[in-house]
Amino acid sequence: MEIFNAIILLLAIVSCLYLTGKAIYHMYHMLNNITGKYANFLAPFVIFMPSQFNEEGNQHRIKLYPSVIGVAISWGVIFLIKGNLNT
Repeated sequence: MEIFNAIILLLAIVSCLYLTGKAIYHMYHMLNNITGKYANFLAPFVIFMPSQFNEEGNQHRIKLYPSVIGVAISWGVIFLIKGNLNT
């Protein structure tokens, strides 16, 4: 059972690294394509406002969500498996 947990932990770490890199890539391209007039004022909420981006920025904004969700799931798996290995 410990080998199975170790394999799952390794897969979760690799997927977390990959998805983090993908999220950074999409975030970089999203932030470089902001065209909104009030983007500086609305900075914390700009990710939820498609009108503040051009077409390329909106494409990367939409592609960012699955990456961030995947990172959260991967971290959840890492913490769950790591907690099982300690007991």
